[in-house]
Amino acid sequence: MKKTITILLFIFFLFFPQDIFALSIFPLRQTVVINPGESSQVELLVKNEKDETVEILPEVDAFTIDGQSGAAIFGVDDVAVSWINLSNESLVLEPGEDSGFVFSVQVPANAEPGTHYLGLFAKTIPSEGQIGVGSRVGSLLFLHVAGTIKEQLIRQDFSSDERIYFSKPVELKLKLENVGTTHVVPEGRIIVKNLFGDVVDDMAINPNKRKVVPHTSWHGEYTIESLDLKDLGPNKIQLVLNYGMTNQVITESISFWYLPTWVILSILGVFLTVIVLVMLLRHKQ
Repeated sequence: MKKTITILLFIFFLFFPQDIFALSIFPLRQTVVINPGESSQVELLVKNEKDETVEILPEVDAFTIDGQSGAAIFGVDDVAVSWINLSNESLVLEPGEDSGFVFSVQVPANAEPGTHYLGLFAKTIPSEGQIGVGSRVGSLLFLHVAGTIKEQLIRQDFSSDERIYFSKPVELKLKLENVGTTHVVPEGRIIVKNLFGDVVDDMAINPNKRKVVPHTSWHGEYTIESLDLKDLGPNKIQLVLNYGMTNQVITESISFWYLPTWVILSILGVFLTVIVLVMLLRHKQ
């Protein structure tokens, strides 16, 4: 429930700011590439959608992306926050008026190549006599420090809960860690085949194209429900995954046995029946 609320708040935060904060901004997302030792400027346009005057200040914050929900989580530490020069002057916007802030970005000469994930905000100041800390609405900034970047995902986990399943479904877990210096989007397939090579299931990896930012892990859970009588015995699960501009590939395979309880009981029943029949025949002799 908490995860669902977080995702909904994030969606509203990005796409419906005028309804909640009475401020609209442009753009909602932007990307800049800056060489070490150089600077650039990023603009955030703000419009007052309220029917009263508002006063706003610029603010910057860093974020990461939750590996399970895909939501942005602000308030994380990132040295790049200190690279942005904020104006101390506030803006006063009349109803319907628009203006903007200019954020100056100075990248140190010794900065390592890679990507930093920031939010550029317009924060309202409570009017005199009001109690509150103000609200803010902002734009996501992907700040790339130019140079040779590193794209690398490590598979931390690819497994099923059990090695032998007496009933379906089969539950799979996939966990990837980004140890590179920029975000990547893992994509691919999980293919399940039975003893005869027939495809039992074919599932897409990360169909929503969630990003995996550096120093975070991505989680995926999958369910195999299409097992049938023809899939008795060993089944093979193949992972084929690719990511990044360099199209790197991760492959792996695991296996599990499918032995439904009713099949085992049926075999035992037949076996016991044969034993009883043999004993009865011997007794008659």
